[in-house]
Amino acid sequence: MAEYPAELDRDVRTLDGTVVHLRPIRPDDAARLVAFHSRLSSYSVYLRYFGFHPTLSEAEVDRFTRVDYRDRLALVVVADGRLGAVGRYDRLGDRSEAEVAFLVDDELQHQGLGTLLLD
Repeated sequence: MAEYPAELDRDVRTLDGTVVHLRPIRPDDAARLVAFHSRLSSYSVYLRYFGFHPTLSEAEVDRFTRVDYRDRLALVVVADGRLGAVGRYDRLGDRSEAEVAFLVDDELQHQGLGTLLLD
C-alpha cells in the first residue's frame, strides 16, 4: 500500500464561504462513514448506488475506508467533525481508466463539494 498522501490534506471554502477540511479517507473513518451514510436521503443513496441501499455492510465499510492511495483513492470532506462528502476512484485493471463516484450530504449539496472532489 502506498503511503498516506498528506499533500492532499487541506482546508477549503465552499461556495457559501464555509471552511471545510478535505483529506484522503483513512481506516479510522469507518464509523464516520456509516454515520454519513445514515444521514443521506434515500434519493441521494439511490443516485449513488443506482438502487435501494439503506445501510453499508461491514465488507463495504472496510473496502471503502481501506484504499491503497494509488489505484484506489477516496477523498472526504469533513465539516463540523462529520463526513460531509466522499469522492472516490477505482482504477480499472491495468488501464488508465477508473470508475468514479461522488456522494454529498443532502445538507451540503449545491456548495461546490462535488466539483471540489472531482478537481
